[in-house]
Amino acid sequence: IHHHIASDKNSKRMADGTSSRLTTHVLNTALGIPASHLALTVSRLEVAGNKEHWEHLTVRCTNSDGRCPGLLTNDHFIDATYKVRFETGDYWKEQGITSFYPYVEVKKCT
Repeated sequence: IHHHIASDKNSKRMADGTSSRLTTHVLNTALGIPASHLALTVSRLEVAGNKEHWEHLTVRCTNSDGRCPGLLTNDHFIDATYKVRFETGDYWKEQGITSFYPYVEVKKCT
């Protein structure tokens, strides 16, 4: 995920709303194709005093290339801990395949 967080220098062009400092590219390696229409949720860890909770920021689906353009705009991106939850169980069920993992979560501190 580290390589999917763009630097401030490279993020200046993101004002059009289609780019994002947080990106993802999901591949179906079993078939050698992009994982299109895979649902995912982006959350950010919010800390208030000694309490923490995950703030849901967006729910999206990957496009035909397995990507989510404009996943998290600069206006919503701050230095924090983010979590992307990929709904892999639902994706594989739609493919007619039983999955061992109902979901996959990836966390990244910026």
